[in-house]
Amino acid sequence: FGYVSSGAVVKNLGVKGEVTTTGKYAAGIATAKTGTLTFTIENCKSEVNVTAEQTAGGIIANQGTGQTVKNCYNTGNVYAPGSYDVGGILGLLNNGKITNSYNKGNVRQVKRTWLCHRRS
Repeated sequence: FGYVSSGAVVKNLGVKGEVTTTGKYAAGIATAKTGTLTFTIENCKSEVNVTAEQTAGGIIANQGTGQTVKNCYNTGNVYAPGSYDVGGILGLLNNGKITNSYNKGNVRQVKRTWLCHRRS
C-alpha cells in the first residue's frame, strides 16, 4: 500500500519482497498520513526487506493517535541510515497502540535501533 486512510482495516495480509526509497516513509505493509487518523492493521505478516533514508518500519513506517497494530510480525530486514525513526514493527510511534506483535528481522541504522521509536 501507499498510505492508509482513516477508517481503514488491513487484516489477514501477508507480504514478501523489497521496498526501497531514497526518501522518507517506507514499510512492509503501509505508511500513515500524519494527524489523527483511525485505522487498524491486524493479523498481518511482513517478509519484506525495507530500506529508506528516513522513517522505515517492517509493518508500518509511522503511526499516530487512534492507530492500532495488533497480532502482527515482521521477519524482513529494515534499514534507514539517515534517521532515528526505524524499527522492526514501525519506525515512528506517536500515541498509537501496538499489541501482541513482534520482530525477527534485523534492524539497522547509523544512529540508534528500536523495536519501535516513540517521540514524546
